[in-house]
Amino acid sequence: HYGVQVGQGGLDMGNNARVNGNVYSNNSITGDSGATIMGDATVAGGLPASPTMEWATNNADHFFATASTNRDIAQSFTATASGPVPQVAVYLAKVGSPSSNITVRITNDNSGKPSTSSLANGTIVPSNVGSTPSWINVSFASPATVSSGTKYWIVLDYGSDSATNHWNWRKDTGDAYAGNTGRYTSSWSSGGAVWTDVGGDLAFRAWI
Repeated sequence: HYGVQVGQGGLDMGNNARVNGNVYSNNSITGDSGATIMGDATVAGGLPASPTMEWATNNADHFFATASTNRDIAQSFTATASGPVPQVAVYLAKVGSPSSNITVRITNDNSGKPSTSSLANGTIVPSNVGSTPSWINVSFASPATVSSGTKYWIVLDYGSDSATNHWNWRKDTGDAYAGNTGRYTSSWSSGGAVWTDVGGDLAFRAWI
C-alpha cells in the first residue's frame, strides 16, 4: 500500500495512472477518465483554475538587472477580493545566464511606490526560467492578506546586475491597467529609492 504527497504543483494523472494507496496534495488533483486512486484523496489547499486578477497583455520586452539602477522592478495591482494571496505569476525570461535567485515580494503601496517592507516573499530559481518568456509561478509559504479595492505591489528583488546576464519581464506599452503601472529602482527597500516608470504594465497574475 503506497501514498503520494504532493506540494503546490498538484497532481495530474494521465495514461490511466493508478495509485494503490492514498494521495495528499496541496493543490488540485486532476486526471483522465482512466485515472484511479484506490485510497483516500485529500486536497489541503488548491487554487482556482483562473487567477483572481491579471494583466496578461504584453507587446514589448523590459529588461532589468542590467545595471545597478534597475536591479529591482515592480508592478502594482488593485485587489478585487479580500483574503490571502498564496500565488502570483510573472511573464518572465532570462537573458544569458543570471546565477542568483530572484526574491519575489508582495508589499503595500506607499504613495505610488512599493513600501520598504514586504508582506510575503517567495523565490524564482534561474534554472526554472527559460530564454523565451513564459508564466513563472511563485508560491508564498506565508501568504500576504489583501483587502479588496486596495493597491499592492509585486516586487522582483535581485541583488546584482550584468549587461549580459539579466532578466526580461514582458510589458504592455499601452499602460491600460487603470490606476496601476510598472516601475524600477536600484534598491526596493531603500527609503530614498528613486522609482522610474517602465512605460507600461508588466504582465502578471495573482490568486486570492
